[in-house]
Amino acid sequence: MEDQKKYDLSKIKQNLEEATPTEIIRWAVVTFKDKLIATSSFQTHSIPLLFFISQEAPKIPVVFIDTGFHFPETIEFRDHIVDLFGLNLKVVEPQIKGEEFLRTFGPVYNQSPDACCFYNKVAPFYLFMKNYQAWISGIRRDQTINRKQSLAVEQHPFLPYHKINPVIGWSAREIELFIDEHSLPRHPLWEKGYRSIGCKWCTSAVGSEENDRAGRWLNFDKTECGLHIGSKSNTEP
Repeated sequence: MEDQKKYDLSKIKQNLEEATPTEIIRWAVVTFKDKLIATSSFQTHSIPLLFFISQEAPKIPVVFIDTGFHFPETIEFRDHIVDLFGLNLKVVEPQIKGEEFLRTFGPVYNQSPDACCFYNKVAPFYLFMKNYQAWISGIRRDQTINRKQSLAVEQHPFLPYHKINPVIGWSAREIELFIDEHSLPRHPLWEKGYRSIGCKWCTSAVGSEENDRAGRWLNFDKTECGLHIGSKSNTEP
């Protein structure tokens, strides 16, 4: 990490907060080189960040966590976007996936969605991140209370990697305007009210006046799968 020593994040943090998504991605590529990955759920609001990555760093791994419970439309849309943008897709899976998981453990998503998310998403992702030092994500402050205090660059509180959030300050409206202005595709379930899409068991359509994530984990006091909980501002890489 010798090249990172010239970056004192405590001094340039404000610049990163005011930087454009492409500037933040360029900084991440220069700083972390081949130890950098991105993640995506390949939903409609993922598209601007994936577009920026395709323009600035098309070779970095774009990780999709395949729990085995995604809508088939999500898998089809993922593959379409990967081909359209020329992305370097990496699929991460839990040890026991999909129907085999249900046969083994039962409908955990209905009983303990936190445990289901941890087994199917968080644990396999943490294992994958052992070989990397930084992660580009598409979270935004306007999505959840947990994300409201997130910064453009954060450090995981107990794992040795940094998290880069290039579109952290964008609003849902800005995302949608960017998609329209650049004639970019939307997830096929978008028009059916699926504004935020995860696993099919835990995702519902929402009304036009509802928060985009209101359809996630209905009837549970849960707004996050666990991947984006616990980050904090860092001082230097």
